[in-house]
Amino acid sequence: DGGRVLCQADDDWPLGLSALGMAAPCALWVRGEVPVDPRTMVSVVGSRRCSDYGVAAAGQLAAAVVATGRLVVSGGARGIDSAAHAGALRAAGSTVLVAAGGAGRVYPPEHSDLFSAAMHSGAVVWEHPPGVGLTRGSFLHRNRLIAALTLATVVVEAADRSGALNTARTG
Repeated sequence: DGGRVLCQADDDWPLGLSALGMAAPCALWVRGEVPVDPRTMVSVVGSRRCSDYGVAAAGQLAAAVVATGRLVVSGGARGIDSAAHAGALRAAGSTVLVAAGGAGRVYPPEHSDLFSAAMHSGAVVWEHPPGVGLTRGSFLHRNRLIAALTLATVVVEAADRSGALNTARTG
């Protein structure tokens, strides 16, 4: 899938993004298929620096989400995010990976196989055009999309001042 650009006027624009109001993106760069209805997706997020228990719990929660017929959405980061994506894929489900940075960017680079699997089972979504770099704020900015795309957000494990809790508060 070479990808495509979705705009707010498109019939397949994810409906949950309208909840963001003026903070909604103007466009999305997508490889794969993102469901329109937020009721078909649940986000599973958490800390990059997590315990083994958190990794196992994220995988089990993702499998439980898949068992309900829903897709798992997360940010593709190390730790809980990647465990959630992997858990969904192991359960023969679909996952939507909302990536930071510009379209086509794989971060962290060691997750290239995870990005590829997400593209083929569900989708990878970027808010920014190709060539846009990563900043510290890129990840917090991305989190609002993760929350808005989905019916619910489950935080598996997170510190008091974490991006995962920011995602949950956004949703």
